[in-house]
Amino acid sequence: MKKILLTALISTVTCSAALADNYQIELEGGYSNQEDSLDIGDREITSDRKGPSLRGRYYFSPIDTRNAPLTEAAFLNKASYIDAGYADLETTYNFNGFGLPEEGTHSLLKLSGQAVFNDSWLVKLGAHRLEQDSESETFKTIGFGGYINDNTTVVFSYTDLDGGNAYDLAMHKVMNLNNDTYLSFDAGLGRIEGDNDSSESGFFIGAKYHPLARLSLGLEYQHRKFNEDLFFGKGLKANATYFVTSKFSLSAEYFTGEYVFGSDVSRFDVKAAVRF
Repeated sequence: MKKILLTALISTVTCSAALADNYQIELEGGYSNQEDSLDIGDREITSDRKGPSLRGRYYFSPIDTRNAPLTEAAFLNKASYIDAGYADLETTYNFNGFGLPEEGTHSLLKLSGQAVFNDSWLVKLGAHRLEQDSESETFKTIGFGGYINDNTTVVFSYTDLDGGNAYDLAMHKVMNLNNDTYLSFDAGLGRIEGDNDSSESGFFIGAKYHPLARLSLGLEYQHRKFNEDLFFGKGLKANATYFVTSKFSLSAEYFTGEYVFGSDVSRFDVKAAVRF
């Protein structure tokens, strides 16, 4: 009888320890610093954009973190979720040779969600509202796709750009290299069409190396592709995420590129996230 009780106790403690690392809510706070510049002849127009951001995500089922790496746990769980994010940035415009600096505002509200059916098919919905210097635009996205296998998805998305249309076909894949070492890939094709019959096609490709379950190092290049940051152009992005604990992470990201209309951009973001 004692052996049975001891076995039951050990089993309960083991299960509780495993479940203690699971999570269903993720909250993230960050700070962004972006600089844009555009040369017009021998003069330059620049803008400095700085400010905080917040994001929250709720998963409809607990995420099992035994699926390493930690940054890919929700993906490997084939999770359904709802997500909301907000950024409020202050902008300073500098007109070299044109006039005095001016102040502006830039805020972005993001709402999105994903539903996975039968661990296979998935549907994505999203809306972005951008308000900049008393002007506003709303972008709406819908996507369909699914899991080809347990570690690969393919999704086709359409975005109404409030004056244009964007189409994307994207693939995400996670590979186990050796024990807790993983490699994840992102690749896709995109096309944007304007109301004036203009169009541009592009692509993106990226990878993240996960030498540890708690550490992810990523690099991505995109060429003429519209993304969720409402950026359309070409650029290179590097990022790193480290989980101090299984539920608390710190991350940094640097992006440098060029908008399709010729303006250069560089951005640095730092973020902290907690899961529970």
